Amino acid sequence: MRPLLLAALALRFAVPFGVLAPLAAHAQSLAVVSASPAPNAIGIARSAPLTVTFDRAIDPASVTAATVRVMGRWSGPVPGTLSVTGAALSFTPSRPFAAGETVTLQVARTVRGMDGQTLDGGRGWTYWAAVTPGTPDLTIIDTVEVRQTGEGNIVTYGGSAADFNGDGWGDLLVSNEVANDTRLFLNDGTGRYGPLTVVPLPNGAVPSPVETGDFDGDGDMDAVIANTGGNRVSVLLNDGPGTFTTRTSYLAGQAVRGLAVLDLDGDGIDEIVTGNYTADNVTVLKGGAGGTFGAPQALAGTYDGPYALSVADADADGRLDLYLATRPNQMVQTLLGDGDGGLTPIATPTFSCGGPWQIASGDLDNDGDADLAVAGSFCNVVTVHFADGNGAFSSALQMNTGSFVIAIDLGDLDGDGDLDLVTSNYSSRDFRIHYNLGSGTFAAPVRLVVAGAGSCALLHDRDNDGDLDVTGVDEVDDRLYLYENHSVTTGTAPTVAPSALGLALAGPNPAHGTTALRVTAPAASPARIVLYDALGRTVAVLHDGPLASGDTLLRVDVATLAPGLYVARATTATGAVSVRMAVQ
Repeated sequence: MRPLLLAALALRFAVPFGVLAPLAAHAQSLAVVSASPAPNAIGIARSAPLTVTFDRAIDPASVTAATVRVMGRWSGPVPGTLSVTGAALSFTPSRPFAAGETVTLQVARTVRGMDGQTLDGGRGWTYWAAVTPGTPDLTIIDTVEVRQTGEGNIVTYGGSAADFNGDGWGDLLVSNEVANDTRLFLNDGTGRYGPLTVVPLPNGAVPSPVETGDFDGDGDMDAVIANTGGNRVSVLLNDGPGTFTTRTSYLAGQAVRGLAVLDLDGDGIDEIVTGNYTADNVTVLKGGAGGTFGAPQALAGTYDGPYALSVADADADGRLDLYLATRPNQMVQTLLGDGDGGLTPIATPTFSCGGPWQIASGDLDNDGDADLAVAGSFCNVVTVHFADGNGAFSSALQMNTGSFVIAIDLGDLDGDGDLDLVTSNYSSRDFRIHYNLGSGTFAAPVRLVVAGAGSCALLHDRDNDGDLDVTGVDEVDDRLYLYENHSVTTGTAPTVAPSALGLALAGPNPAHGTTALRVTAPAASPARIVLYDALGRTVAVLHDGPLASGDTLLRVDVATLAPGLYVARATTATGAVSVRMAVQ
């Protein structure tokens, strides 16, 4: 086992005058005043410190690796330094977060003030790490076979792109519904993958969704898999180099489909929450020492075919909640967490067309609240339910997508500071990228076609170049499609050296009516500058002929263009550069 990544903490504190006043002055529980960055923030610096400010000075002895935990969705438990200064608690990562991943900070309820008062429940916040700007024209660089020689269809469906062997590169662990196993592909350090390793599942029965966490507290990524054809979850404890020697199954409920991992009761250990489709219930498996879990405890309430779960702070109180989708009645609702083990469903669920198959949460309209995106399989739509900040939804946006949409994920693929949507569409055999225009409106989707079925898409920086790539799963052909993103120049000034060709926006973005491009050429030369739409089709030739050295401004008329994302590309004899542009 590797030692705890957070075993060595540098604790420093300053106790302000008067903090040792009589205890009666602070008889109430310790309270959180603020968190920084702002909850649900998108594009935080990858080495940014995370800070929580309380209403009184904190006892440094209560701040440990077990009570303050930071987890990256793909990079795993984040090592770093904890510090306490008066009422402020800060965590500074010792390595950058993975580009574009969600980062979750959880504070246990045992953190206490100098007066001895503790929190009245655990707290949690989620952020999105920054990425390098990319383009809409992702290209396929490889495909990977999940079947072994001589195998028939194994139905590869769910997966995780976490770093399982701790080398700083994201790997792939995929579940296979007919083979009843999982298979691990380790990143070879170039953004591609080595040979597969079969990881058997105890009591595996149509394994589908995969989630991760550090269940045994040893600093590496473990996994839990929902067995949709049975009544158990399979837990794989990682030995550190990406081997899962300890494999256990735990009773949950019949037809486990929804799956979530979070510290529900604020004790510094994660729980597993399951939505059990045919059992019509939601169960909680309490986390224990050494990566063990207790017997399932069913939540109070009536649930009609729970099918998908997503973790978010739905009511902005600093306590992590759950979004739940139920299929037969086509509803989504919020289960509000109290940080002390309780989950309370809000009174009125919200209709979401299509029998929700998978859901994902994040701030999609840049108002600071955690919205919910739903793959509506039978309606062939994706629905975005905009959160009202109190645990319910204020409005919804419905968009057509491919046929029989069964999966959805979020990420800032173009690096413009908002979350884009990727849907996986089984029958139309594609993945579709819905680029966010900045306020919860979306451009016409970009289609990535596969041979068998669009089953699941993972958004991750596979090649460690700072932008988000896409790995698509095809469960008919049991094949992984590796799509690569391409970084571009953005901003109001060139980001390249003066001696190189440069292209940048010099007008409004998003544009309406007209905008401008600044072309920087190191020497006079012929140049061709073309505007493409999100599908790579030529929209206009902006310049084709001699280009003077230095800066040249080109006026671009976008009044007749449909709203969406476009790419301008300048090509000369010495090279080519691109810049992304949005049109309202």
